[in-house]
Amino acid sequence: HDTRAILALQILAPSLPFMAAAGAVRGCFLAARRVHPNVIAQLIEQLVRMAIAIAALRALARWGAGYGCAAVVLGNTISEGVSCTLMFVFAAKTPEFARRRDEPLQPYTQKELYAIVLPVEGSRLLASGLQAVESSLIPYTLALYTGSRADAMAQYGSLKGMALPLLFFPFSVLSALSGLLMPEITRANTKGDNAATRRLVFTMLKVTGAFSLAAGAGFVLFGAPLAGFVYRDAGVGEYVRILGFVAPFMYLESMVDGVLKGLGEQLATFYYSLADSVLRIAAIRLLLPRYGMAAFLGIMIASNLFTFTLNLARMLHCIQKPPPVKGAV
Repeated sequence: HDTRAILALQILAPSLPFMAAAGAVRGCFLAARRVHPNVIAQLIEQLVRMAIAIAALRALARWGAGYGCAAVVLGNTISEGVSCTLMFVFAAKTPEFARRRDEPLQPYTQKELYAIVLPVEGSRLLASGLQAVESSLIPYTLALYTGSRADAMAQYGSLKGMALPLLFFPFSVLSALSGLLMPEITRANTKGDNAATRRLVFTMLKVTGAFSLAAGAGFVLFGAPLAGFVYRDAGVGEYVRILGFVAPFMYLESMVDGVLKGLGEQLATFYYSLADSVLRIAAIRLLLPRYGMAAFLGIMIASNLFTFTLNLARMLHCIQKPPPVKGAV
């Protein structure tokens, strides 16, 4: 219900084909155990995004919030185009990706393709639809509590646009680990090597657990002054400090979700995500008009603990090895 977002959406739309194509090529490089093309392309992408967004903000923000938002997504669209171009340049120079003589155009059957595409894409579409409902419902219910849509949007923006990016900034380190580790877990699981799969999964859990506990403690202790330094906003600091207690579970849940997809359990993660989205939407509709932002923070924490518990239990079940026979060598 805000026409100022129209221009930003129009500018953002052309980035979608670039994001899709680049994402597919990045997956090929990860499967081929080639990391540096992704790293170089994403580094350049971020630098281009920041440079264009800063320059465009200086030129357009004076005309209002709608133009300021458009300036930010302009950097996103151009940087995605640059990144996609770089990925295709790297792919063209990679011998493993070159077409071979007499090679079939599609080295898989339609049944094999649909077995992957339909559950993954169908779950993504449904999850995106539910997330869209949730995202539109939150400002509406917050406005019922505050009595002002402007105040509701300001509170929601402070959390989603300021506190959460700060909270997930350290997760970029774990994302790099995930990009390297998940293909190896998938490869070991495909070969039926349970010992290697378990070793990789528990290595991930130990590294992620130690890192996320340190990050969470840091946000609890220093989140408020850090947010004050970055944003000059005490309210954002309070959000960061509160969510710091649950940050380890947020990090672990994201990593465990990736492991489950690597183990071929994407349908299980979809069912958990679907249940979580339905419960979140119901809780938002019931609680936010009465308790405001405090209720939303509580819903976020409960939601993360819910999905983390389900995903972790499923992952441990999947990698569980039958007990050895007594007396076996």
